[in-house]
Amino acid sequence: MLTILAVAIVFNGKVNAQTYTLTDDDVVVINGEITSCSYSFELTDIVIPEVLDGQTVIGIKTKSLENAVFYAKGITSVHFPTTIKYIGGYAFCFNQIQVIDFSNCPNLEYIGWYAFTFNETIKSINFSSCSNLEIIDDEAFSANDIKEVDLSDCINLKTIGYQAFLWNGFLSDVNLEGCASLVTIGWWAFSGASLSAVDLSSCTSLVNLGLGAFDDTQISNIVLPTPEYPGFEYWEDNDGTIFYAGDTVSKVYGYNAKDVYTPVTFTVTNDGSPIDSATIDFYNGPYTTNELGLLELSNVLQGSYTYTVSAEGFADAEGEIFVGIDSVSVIIEMSEVAVTEIPEKLYLVYPNPGTNQMIIDFPTDSYNGSLELYNNEGKLVLKQNISFKPTIIQCSKLNNGIYFFRIFDGERLIKSGKWVKE
Repeated sequence: MLTILAVAIVFNGKVNAQTYTLTDDDVVVINGEITSCSYSFELTDIVIPEVLDGQTVIGIKTKSLENAVFYAKGITSVHFPTTIKYIGGYAFCFNQIQVIDFSNCPNLEYIGWYAFTFNETIKSINFSSCSNLEIIDDEAFSANDIKEVDLSDCINLKTIGYQAFLWNGFLSDVNLEGCASLVTIGWWAFSGASLSAVDLSSCTSLVNLGLGAFDDTQISNIVLPTPEYPGFEYWEDNDGTIFYAGDTVSKVYGYNAKDVYTPVTFTVTNDGSPIDSATIDFYNGPYTTNELGLLELSNVLQGSYTYTVSAEGFADAEGEIFVGIDSVSVIIEMSEVAVTEIPEKLYLVYPNPGTNQMIIDFPTDSYNGSLELYNNEGKLVLKQNISFKPTIIQCSKLNNGIYFFRIFDGERLIKSGKWVKE
């Protein structure tokens, strides 16, 4: 049997005609996210352009294994647009990709779980422009032939997930030199490789070094890094044995930094009465107070933080707190804004509860504003400009549950609250 593969030749950064550039007819794009692809893949060297169906391509949707956008298509190469921000779970698993080049992806923030797993052919990855990359999720590159992982340019990388690079038997070098923001290296993240050494000294934000992260390698032991965040006291392994920064330890166990997280509680009131659904922009927020005017966060990494508290009809409250070893309680007394500052008519958000649509109405016929919608974990799930009354927000893609909205006039917050999708 003769197998013919399309081979791409690159001259001065341009790909020749043997590649295939996806077209509007090949894909479904929703809000800049590729959700499906119907191309037949006669040519397997694929180019994803920056614009499809009139939309800037920013992501590839996370789906189940069998329904993943580019799952098991026989793809041998993929060229990403500079606009890409995230590559969803399972997106390119079970293909035949050999080289992954992210050097043209300065906006890339997230690589999803199993995104490139079980290609079994990936030999190299170029992360050289990925300064905005924050998460390499679970098993993203497991079961391949990667020889080197250089993350030195990933200065904002926070998480290397569970088994992220597991079973790359030829992997002999991992460079974490620039990873001063790295908080977590997951369980067995680099297990099953040919590594003989790893240098964690630049990982000064590390809190969790997962069980067996470098197990089943040629590494004989690990030197624990010296964290630079406030509150660090010591490292502790899975058995509760205490170690200190700079100690040489076994590669087999997991290690957690201790006494680095602290509970923080905000209480928001006006004349002693609690303010429900006040928005607190703090730490990994924004968050929203409950009916008692409380926001309770159990695990805040120690350090100095600013916060902004906003509520409809009240002037914003701003401040700064230092989170040390002892729990922190912050009481915010909100002041009402002057009557002249309150819009003549309330900005209406309805129906609430709603189903597939949220409608926003406001006093003027036209408006230069925007809406931000967050889930109950504080993650931004929708952002949309508001120009004309009423504005209809399509929410059919959102899961049922509780959401928190913020409406802005330019950069000024004018309304916030809770919205429920049923």
